[in-house]
Amino acid sequence: MHSKESEELPAALRALREKGDGFVSPPDAYFAQLAQETVARVHRPAVVRTWRSATWAVAASLLLLLGLWLALDRDFRGEGTTTPMAQATPSSAELLADIPPEAIEEYIGSRLSEFETELYAAQPPNE
Repeated sequence: MHSKESEELPAALRALREKGDGFVSPPDAYFAQLAQETVARVHRPAVVRTWRSATWAVAASLLLLLGLWLALDRDFRGEGTTTPMAQATPSSAELLADIPPEAIEEYIGSRLSEFETELYAAQPPNE
């Protein structure tokens, strides 16, 4: 590139041009040193993993899974923390026992078209 062309370049491009192509040759002894380091790594003793460390890892994992299973199972069966509202909710049989039979008859009679009449007729009347 001519000096006139390099003078017309912006300052950032000119600074890059002065640095060169960016390729740097390694030092003279680089490849000899690299070969020695590679041979030294090959001759190092390997890390030996024993069954004992693997056994501890498996045992810890199994204990963690067992604890998680027990905790989730208790919550699923309802033995875990429960709210007072969940304990005080009556069953459907208790709720139906509180409704007088006349109210049930009136409700069904007012919505008879919504029910299958065969099923309603087959039931004995409330006494």
